[in-house]
Amino acid sequence: MLIITSLSLPIQAQPDSGHIKIGVYNNPPLIFNSDDNQAEGLFADLIDEMSRQQGWKIEYVPGNFNELLQKLKDKQIDVLPVIAYSDERTVFFDFNQQNVLTNWAQIYTAKGSNIRSLPDLSAKKVAVLQKDIHYSAFKHLMDQFGLASEVFQVDSYDQVLQLVADGTVDAGITNRFFGKRNANRFDVEESGVIFNPIKIH
Repeated sequence: MLIITSLSLPIQAQPDSGHIKIGVYNNPPLIFNSDDNQAEGLFADLIDEMSRQQGWKIEYVPGNFNELLQKLKDKQIDVLPVIAYSDERTVFFDFNQQNVLTNWAQIYTAKGSNIRSLPDLSAKKVAVLQKDIHYSAFKHLMDQFGLASEVFQVDSYDQVLQLVADGTVDAGITNRFFGKRNANRFDVEESGVIFNPIKIH
C-alpha cells in the first residue's frame, strides 16, 4: 500500500500556502479516526511529522475507502494514505516512492471452519472491502484456479469481519495489519491463507 496523490506537482509545490486535504478511513493501526474524531495511526504520525517539518497546513477528511478514492480522483482531496499501487490507478494518481512497510491479505473465517486454502473458497460466500487491492488479487487468483466465490462488497474491514462473525459469509479478507489489531473484537479466526504481498509507501 502507498500514499498517493492526485496532484501532478510535488506536494511542496502546491498553491494555497501548503494547505493539504488528506483522506482518513478506518484502517487501524495504519490510519483511522479516533473517538474524538482525530486522525491517528502510523501514517497519520508520519504525515503530522512531515507537515511539521515542511510547514504544511493539514486538513484531515474522513470517509470510507471507496468514497475517499473517488474524492481523490475528483481532486476533492489531495492525498490518500495507505492505498495499494496498481497500473490502473497510475492513470489517475501519482504514487510516492519511499517504502515504509510490507503488507498482505489475510483470510478470516468463523472459528472451527475447515477453510485452509484458496480452493476451499470455491462456491463459498466471501466478504471483501469494495475496490480493495486485495479483493482484486483474490479475484485474479480464483480465476487462475478456475474457481468462483459469491462476493459481498462492503465499505469497511469492520463490516468484513462482522459478516464473518454473524455467519452471513464463510470468509472475509482484510489486510494483515488490520486483522492483527482488530480481529479479536469479532468471533473469527485466521484461516492461515495469506496472499498478495505489497509494499506500503
